[in-house]
Amino acid sequence: MPDQRATPRRRAADDRRDELLRTAHEVARTSGLDAVTPADVGAVAHASKALVFHYFGSTVELRRAVAAIAIDALDDALTVPDGSTVPDAGDRARRAAVVHTLLDAVLAERQIWTDIWSGALRDDDPTAARLDEVRAHLFARFTRTAASTRPLPDDDAARGRLDLLAAGWVGFAEAVLARWLATGRRDRETVEDVVARSLDGLLPT
Repeated sequence: MPDQRATPRRRAADDRRDELLRTAHEVARTSGLDAVTPADVGAVAHASKALVFHYFGSTVELRRAVAAIAIDALDDALTVPDGSTVPDAGDRARRAAVVHTLLDAVLAERQIWTDIWSGALRDDDPTAARLDEVRAHLFARFTRTAASTRPLPDDDAARGRLDLLAAGWVGFAEAVLARWLATGRRDRETVEDVVARSLDGLLPT
């Protein structure tokens, strides 16, 4: 006669990993990436440290996975269909709208972005590589909104200059936001205005 006792269904590996990652994400949002360790995440999730290591391999990999949540959310916020713009607004208003979106996404994961730019993952190469993709999307938003009212250069020399400007401006914007998150000085409106106005002399006419 078959055993009629109910046995718990074993969770799928992906579901268990996702649950641990959600826990790690919540820990990071309140206490920062430095607080994200297999032992601490396991304790909050009622799991063993060994299980967290099983799914993520190391403390660094666990922190990278958490950082990727914030980075992917920013990328999603900055990625729009080609030609999408803020309707009935001039260049400055369009740029200001993109900066507003940028700050919304950063503030939603404020503690994690502080650690990405200034803390636990500041010098992490895989995180930096993913950020480079998002940086390209960010400047693409600005060049796309600028192109809605005036064409961008299409020759190689001009595009090369634009690429340099893009890298320099994104570095500036990140430095401003990182300092703002770390110090709390200045109100949001001031920071948005500084970041948006910094583009005024950069985009080609």
